[in-house]
Amino acid sequence: MLRQEASNRGPVGKEPPLGQESMAKACCDTFLKVVSPVLARGDADDLCQAVKQHWTCAQVRQFLGSADAQIRRTAALTLGLLGGSEMAGCLIRCLGDEDAGVHREVENALWSIWFRGGTDEAAGHFHAGVQAIAESRYAQALVLLRQATETDPSFTEAHNQTGIAHYLCGEWEASNDACRRALALTPHHFGALAGLGHGYAHLREYAKAVKAYKRALMVNPRMEGLREACCSLQGRLRNKLETDSPD
Repeated sequence: MLRQEASNRGPVGKEPPLGQESMAKACCDTFLKVVSPVLARGDADDLCQAVKQHWTCAQVRQFLGSADAQIRRTAALTLGLLGGSEMAGCLIRCLGDEDAGVHREVENALWSIWFRGGTDEAAGHFHAGVQAIAESRYAQALVLLRQATETDPSFTEAHNQTGIAHYLCGEWEASNDACRRALALTPHHFGALAGLGHGYAHLREYAKAVKAYKRALMVNPRMEGLREACCSLQGRLRNKLETDSPD
C-alpha cells in the first residue's frame, strides 16, 4: 500500500485529517470485519455476495499489498472466487510472498481463474475432459479437450490440460506442443512451463528441461518439487560434460 502522511494538520484541538495510510488500514480492518464471519461459515457463495456489496475486484486487489498476512490471504481467496483474467497479473506478482498461507491462496486463486477462462460452451467440454483425466480415461479426455480448444482456441487451461493428458499417455512431443500453445496465450502459466520441462526431461533434452523449470520457478518460486527436479537435471548435465570432456 502507498504510505503517505497527512500533509495538512488542522487547528490545534481538532483531529487532523485522516492520512492515506490510516485510511488504508481502516479499509483493511473493515474488509476483515465483513469477511471473517463468512469465512468462519465456509460458505463461498455468501463470501462472494458479502464482498460484492462493498468492493469491486479492483478494490480487493489493493488488499494484496497489506502488511497483514491474514488480509492478503483473504484477498487472494476472494479474487480466486470473483476475479477474471485481468486479476492474474497482480496475483502472479504475489507468488513470491514470504507467507506460505498467502502463497497457497494466491496459487489456488490463479488455478481457479484459469479453470474459468473459457466460454460457456467450451467449459462443458473442458470440465468433462478434466474429469476424464481424473478417472484415467485419457483418450476420452483428449477428445473432450480438443472439443474445448476448437470451440474456444484462446482457452489457455484447455491447452494445458491437453498437455497433461498427452503426458499421461506417454506422448511427450504432443504434450510439449500443447504446453507451448498454452504458453503462447499465457506466458506466466507456471503449470504449462513445468509440463514443458517434464516433457523435455522424458525426451532427454535436459538443457531445455532445465530452462523450462527455471522459467517456472521465476514465476512461482515455491515449487519445491520442481526445484529438486531442476537441480537433479543440472547434476546430470554436469556429469555428462565431465564424461564427454577429454582428459
